[in-house]
Order: sequence, then C-alpha cells, then structure tokens
Amino acid sequence: MLKTIFGEAKQVEEYKLSDKDWENIEKLSNEKYRTWEWNYGRNPKYNFEREEKFEKGFVQIKLDVKKGRIEHAKIFGDFFGVGDVTELEHALEGTLHDFDSIEEALADYDIFHYFGDIDRHELIRLMS
Repeated sequence: MLKTIFGEAKQVEEYKLSDKDWENIEKLSNEKYRTWEWNYGRNPKYNFEREEKFEKGFVQIKLDVKKGRIEHAKIFGDFFGVGDVTELEHALEGTLHDFDSIEEALADYDIFHYFGDIDRHELIRLMS
C-alpha cells in the first residue's frame, strides 16, 4: 500500500503531529464525528413494530422514525392501565429512537397509570 501511495520514492518525510494538532483533532472529533447526528442522523425513514406478551398484558408498539427521531407513535394492547396512552404517544414524538432518550421522554409519566403492572424498564426496552 505504501508503494501505491508514495511510488518509488527512496525517502518519505515523516510528519509528527504536534500537541496542537492532537488538540484540534480531538476538538473536531468531539464536535462533529462523535455526535449522534453524524453517526445516526442520516438513517433512512423506517417503521418500527414490536410486540410482547407480558404477564400482565399484551403490548404492541408501532413507531414511524425519520433521521433517528420518532415522528409518530401508536400503542396498542390489552393491558390494564387507566390512563390514555395517546399522552405517551405524543410524549415520544421528536424523541431519538434509543433506550435512554425514550426513558427520558417518559420519565415524568407514571407507567403503572397507563399500563398497569407492566415493568417500566421492560416496556422501554420494547420501544427501543
């Protein structure tokens, strides 16, 4: 590979990165290449569907996701909560489609109120 790059050169000058070079590389990496947007934000639109039968009821999740964010959410099932799950569906809109972001979006909601005795962690896992 080196021959392809440098040809038949007898001597190739070596460049040593300075501390300032390393600082600039780290800064660029943190600001651009280590971001969620760079790594996942260019994903195509997709439909996410998952369902699970829990001990306390069946839950089906349908999500429309674009550029990694939930555009539309629909929750179905035969769980025994008393709350209107459309509140949760709206809370998910605009959220990144990953466990931590969904957990944060639903942090202020009493899952028991909406789903009865279904484990919060398991429900968020199902959504992500």
